[in-house]
Amino acid sequence: MRVADLPDAPPRRIVLVNPPVVVVDRVQLDYYADAVPYGLHQVAAWLSSCGHEALLADMMGYGKHRHDWPGLLARGELTPLPERLPSGAEELELDAWLYGKPLEWLESWLDDLGGREPDEVWLTCSMLFNAHLTHDLVGLLRRRLPRAVIRLGGDWATLTPDHAARSGADDVFLGRIPEADLAVPDLAPGGSPVDFALFRLTTGCPNRCAFCVNRIHPLQELPLGPIVDAIEEARGKGVRSFNNWDPNIL
Repeated sequence: MRVADLPDAPPRRIVLVNPPVVVVDRVQLDYYADAVPYGLHQVAAWLSSCGHEALLADMMGYGKHRHDWPGLLARGELTPLPERLPSGAEELELDAWLYGKPLEWLESWLDDLGGREPDEVWLTCSMLFNAHLTHDLVGLLRRRLPRAVIRLGGDWATLTPDHAARSGADDVFLGRIPEADLAVPDLAPGGSPVDFALFRLTTGCPNRCAFCVNRIHPLQELPLGPIVDAIEEARGKGVRSFNNWDPNIL
């Protein structure tokens, strides 16, 4: 079954996974501390509107951890990686850490889920340097949920589909889901709301910078109505801090 067939498909139980990431310094950590998976929340809202059950397994950490490197280490949410990473400069390697929940957390999350096993699991990955974590997660999910359809998407998968396919996922989804881009996101599918929210006025970027993944999507302005609705819904849930997350101004 293709993603495009889901609006007319019988109800399915779909888990959306936001993987942890690799960080090499505190500046990068603080950048990720605000990286709420806005797109996955929108996908969850779209799937729910199609009659499916969407559950988010979020393996990241957020704004409350800003500038808290020692606390993250103490809580096990920042774990040293066993190997240093190449920097791109000759003979220079970087210490690196896993930011977010360890991969084993997802197995426990699935054990606690209850009910029937998911029909599908969707993973996202935007950056190439996080791809190996996504590959590891696909392997974990393949062992844990042998009958589930595993789909892999995001900018990395769209930019390098052959590399993404090596993960062993059943489906490498390219591009975006236009209906999801217009969905009012549920800030907490299957969990507690975060204490801040994101909003976007556009997707894509008018520039074509060789070093930036946003170049693969053309600039598209989004209608303001659903954006205002999402902000009002978030305010109704107690959120008072909002960050603009347009990719062309990051």
